[in-house]
Amino acid sequence: MEPKTLTVDEARSAIREVVAAFNEPANLEKMNKARAEAGDDLAKMMQIVVPVALQIQTEVIKKYGFEPDNKGVMAFTMAIKAHSPNDEEISRLEAELKKKFLPQKKN
Repeated sequence: MEPKTLTVDEARSAIREVVAAFNEPANLEKMNKARAEAGDDLAKMMQIVVPVALQIQTEVIKKYGFEPDNKGVMAFTMAIKAHSPNDEEISRLEAELKKKFLPQKKN
């Protein structure tokens, strides 16, 4: 089966929507709560934070024809990555999205 692809415009729209979904107050609260529970423990991040983040993403990506599961999120990520080297906005939003998943560095 061919991997799902997006046009540049679809990729821009989709990643904008995903980032916006993470910034919705209810989702921000869920992510902050999950991060607080996981602390600095990477294993807990994978167990607690990543599933919450995947749930937020799947709500958006299913509108673009991706399965609302881990495989769909991976396919979406690959479809976005295909455009990020050539599109400044997609690249910037992709980096912003990664920050939603990864532990935040403390100064």
